[in-house]
Amino acid sequence: MNRLSTEKRAAVIAALVEGNSLRGTHAHNVALHFMYYNFCKIHQTLRVTPAMETGLTDHVWELDALVGLISFSQP
Repeated sequence: MNRLSTEKRAAVIAALVEGNSLRGTHAHNVALHFMYYNFCKIHQTLRVTPAMETGLTDHVWELDALVGLISFSQP
């Protein structure tokens, strides 16, 4: 990821944090993003996921497995 896309993503996250209507789901969206980034996305320089590189898992997670972790219960 280059610097410009990182800055754009940071600007989007900052805008979401400031929005009152999105506060409830913002933390969940950030958590899903980091789970995808670390467990599902193969990184070009590592040639594996960061979770595989650190020994947290031995395989690339499919999106189905990530979605399966979500609890859809109503508060």
